[in-house]
Amino acid sequence: MIDIKFLKKVSIFKKLTDRQLIKIAKVMRKRKFNADDYIIEDDSTGHSLYVLLQGKVNISKKLTMLIRENTDDCKKLASLSADTHPIFGEVGLVSDAKRTANVIAQTDCEVYELTRNDFIKIAQQDYQIGFYVLAEIANNLAIKLKKTDEEVIKLTTALTLSFE
Repeated sequence: MIDIKFLKKVSIFKKLTDRQLIKIAKVMRKRKFNADDYIIEDDSTGHSLYVLLQGKVNISKKLTMLIRENTDDCKKLASLSADTHPIFGEVGLVSDAKRTANVIAQTDCEVYELTRNDFIKIAQQDYQIGFYVLAEIANNLAIKLKKTDEEVIKLTTALTLSFE
């Protein structure tokens, strides 16, 4: 079973009690990925959230919307390191929406995976777990959306100025 001391350091679990963390720890499973493995692939369907336990990952996104099969026009958007216990793939925990970026192991990595089905079972048994975890996910997504809005404004401004 996963050490609940570790889970206490993960942002989306920070408000849970030890008893609640034990419930989460029982259903999470450890997965290993080699360097250059895709943990999440852009535009694929996924039903899991991941917590980075060990290693580093890169988050990248295809830059072109052109329909070309053999393009590798990906831009690195971020690098995550296990030091901060980051989560990724959180949308897969709550939605059937396609993944919006690649998450690629930069080094050999270990992650903890929480599947949607397991999360729903736990949340149905303990509504407080569901509430706290979903509230933290909503907060994380709101922060990402604000950052995206700011970047869209910068790009729109730059594009507008280039046509003047």
